[in-house]
Amino acid sequence: MLNRPASEFRSSTDTDFDVVVLGAGVIGINTAYWAMRAGRKVCIIDRQPAAGLETSFANGGQISVSHAEPWANPSAPLKILKWLFDDRSPLLFRPKLDIHQWLWIAQFLVDCLPQRADRHTTEIVRLATESRRLLREIREREDLHYDQRRQGILHFYRDQREFDAAIQVTELMREHGCNRNVIGRSEVLAIEPAFEARINEVVGATYTPEDESGDAHKYCQALAKVCAEKGRGLLLWINGSGSRCTEICATRGIRRDSHSVRISAFARTRHRDLPGQLFSSISAALWHPAEHLSGEGIFSDDSARRRQPSADHEPDGRSV
Repeated sequence: MLNRPASEFRSSTDTDFDVVVLGAGVIGINTAYWAMRAGRKVCIIDRQPAAGLETSFANGGQISVSHAEPWANPSAPLKILKWLFDDRSPLLFRPKLDIHQWLWIAQFLVDCLPQRADRHTTEIVRLATESRRLLREIREREDLHYDQRRQGILHFYRDQREFDAAIQVTELMREHGCNRNVIGRSEVLAIEPAFEARINEVVGATYTPEDESGDAHKYCQALAKVCAEKGRGLLLWINGSGSRCTEICATRGIRRDSHSVRISAFARTRHRDLPGQLFSSISAALWHPAEHLSGEGIFSDDSARRRQPSADHEPDGRSV
């Protein structure tokens, strides 16, 4: 059941599903898991031969409630403006004569207003806290192992203005249940001795001990196996174009009242291929890769490089 070819997708019992999930990445597999826990019959469709081989394959894998500040925040417009003229920036912008692109940019700028950014931050903190709780519940119940690290996440800053802004965000997060703490250099060294050679470059940091990380690919594989063993789902690997997915959905008897949950980096493209009349409702969610931020610049000397960092780090300013 974990890896059945399309040729075996025949019997009516195999196609009598309550939920169809497009994408076997970290969000798709979790969606299927909770639907099965609720007693639903689930079909997971992915274009790769196994779970977690697209966006979730090399994902940073952070469970970081402390990283809940939205990209649309008061500091973003100036930062983006600088990035537009920096060849090494993490931003690539291709302007088009597309009304939807410019409407999106206008909405992004509106969401950068302080009050809206604060509201979105609190909403993300609540959602992320609940997500972290549910992840731990799954891990303990199903005894999952995916190289998880539970030493917390450390944000360090080399720019005083960035650090001052982070202090305000940290206070807001703490008001809504995120145990993110402002710390000094001595506490940074106690948490992460690898900073010793360049500690004078750090103006401050925040540390969230409850945050964690892990291998997103291994997590998807492990949870996919659990879903298959529960016996209320089918994981179907579709190699090639979305037209093959359309053929299966249209000709193999998936119920018209089934719900389609599109959770895939390619969901928008695939949805154009699916017959819309098959589904009474479509829940759309796009999963974007979280950057794995590196402390390369501050661990530049040989002695620091030889030390294995004990906590996850996120520097200010630039994604690597």
